[in-house]
Amino acid sequence: MKLKIKAFAKINLMLDILGTLENGYHDLFMLMQSVGLYDVVELETNNSKKITLACSEPDIPADETNIAHKAAVCFFEHVGVENPGLAISIEKNIPHAAGLAGGSADGAAVIVGLKTLFAPNMSDRELIEICSRVGSDVPFCATGGTMIAQGTGTTLTYMPQLSLPNVIIVKPDCSVSTGAAYAAFDTAENIIHCDRGGMFRVVLNGDLNGVYRRVANTFE
Repeated sequence: MKLKIKAFAKINLMLDILGTLENGYHDLFMLMQSVGLYDVVELETNNSKKITLACSEPDIPADETNIAHKAAVCFFEHVGVENPGLAISIEKNIPHAAGLAGGSADGAAVIVGLKTLFAPNMSDRELIEICSRVGSDVPFCATGGTMIAQGTGTTLTYMPQLSLPNVIIVKPDCSVSTGAAYAAFDTAENIIHCDRGGMFRVVLNGDLNGVYRRVANTFE
């Protein structure tokens, strides 16, 4: 069996860091929005009983450390299905280390695809549970649209879908480590927090101009 899935990128129209949770992770408030940029993830079953991965981007590891590989392992473990053999191929279009959730989108696409192939009756709740075990952005990437993400990013609130007319994504010739960014935040002073309540209201009202005025990222 062979299946192709589009793995859409996301942007954060708002990202605020509220503090640190007991487990050491950061407590977040994010307004996430899917955009039209996507990777193409192809799944093909075989009889190897192994998971293999190929990626068009040579800088991205094509082994068990890749989130797409982890997603496949997590799926089979969760549903209790023996892996018959799976070849994953990723055509990368989403820049990595750019805050666009490219890796998470690929992982989500693998889980959604495996659900189609092996567990078509799986509930959305169970799908999100598997995604949450793989990575913080994976649950959103599996669903997409416009959402508020809280906690570590896995507590999702569906919002009215924003119809953004055009989004220009600019990726400089450099990358930012997520871990390094959080470490810098932890030692920073005079943090400016976002207008979370105001953003929530304008999204509910479908006020795009209000959204544009409140776009903000605490990492700045």
